Amino acid sequence: MLVVEVEFLIMKVFNRSIDLMIPPSVKILALPLLSITLGIGLTVAVLSNGLTRLRTQMDALSSARKNEEILEQKTEILRSLSATLLERSDRTLTAVPSKNPVLWYLSQLKQLSARHSVFLDDIKITFASSRVDESSGEIKMVVVVKGTEQNIIDLISELSEIAPLTKLANLEIEKSQGLSEATVNISTSWHGRPETIPAISEPIKDLSALEIDLLERVFGLRQPAFTSLDPSLNAAGKPNPFE
Repeated sequence: MLVVEVEFLIMKVFNRSIDLMIPPSVKILALPLLSITLGIGLTVAVLSNGLTRLRTQMDALSSARKNEEILEQKTEILRSLSATLLERSDRTLTAVPSKNPVLWYLSQLKQLSARHSVFLDDIKITFASSRVDESSGEIKMVVVVKGTEQNIIDLISELSEIAPLTKLANLEIEKSQGLSEATVNISTSWHGRPETIPAISEPIKDLSALEIDLLERVFGLRQPAFTSLDPSLNAAGKPNPFE
């Protein structure tokens, strides 16, 4: 009990000593100074938060303006495209088809053989699909051609000029009794189209000189002949079995 009384007496004397050390004018200004300090701290905190939000809004506005410029650029490019571009783009679809093009290629091959007066003696075809859904795959053909050597060479030289794109893997020519027989290994393929398109905000990249040259070669490929049949037109003189 005596220890507690002693401690209380010491604290009382200490607090009184502090009161005597602080002048009355300082005591009067303490509360306003404390209020001003708290006010300044609160103002700084509010301004800091406001500047952060303002900076975020400015970044968003800058990004929106950039996207708008890119969209305007793409719009101008689309407006400047000529009507022939659609036809030329269709040529790329036959050069690199999205479906099995074996019938297209055989049609082109038969037209070439007739043009160069050679005979297609045998054609063996194998398929190799690279995916389960067959969205892409490769066609390998072994073609046996008979005719004069020069005519066979002329036909083979034109294989790179027809669509779809093909690759000559191997060539063997044998001569017999004035005629030649060539065994040609050819491969072509099909590929699925991209399922997504670039983001609208992505800038347009110009093609390189090599890419432009490649496209010009693709546009120049000889296209297969397609015939559109109108099912509503019945052959003359033939009854419709469904009526």
